[in-house]
Amino acid sequence: MKYCDAFKYLGVILDSSLSMNQHVDHVKKNVSKMLGIFSRARRSLTIESANKLFKSMILPILDYCVAVISKDVVKEAKKVWNAYKDELYVRTTTAT
Repeated sequence: MKYCDAFKYLGVILDSSLSMNQHVDHVKKNVSKMLGIFSRARRSLTIESANKLFKSMILPILDYCVAVISKDVVKEAKKVWNAYKDELYVRTTTAT
């Protein structure tokens, strides 16, 4: 059996210390990619459609496996979520 620092199991990246930091970094990266796609599509969508698209593209990434994440990771995720929520608000209120 080979030793490895981290591995992916059921979509969650587990490392040798079970800190979930690599998983959180992976989630941030995926959410950032989806926000890029979302921001390009947002220009041609109504607010209602943008909200549905946001909930279907980005929220599942943030919601997956929340139950097993430690309190410290949840605090970090809340910071990320609030930043994205603020960005969404700015994008939807300034859209023409």
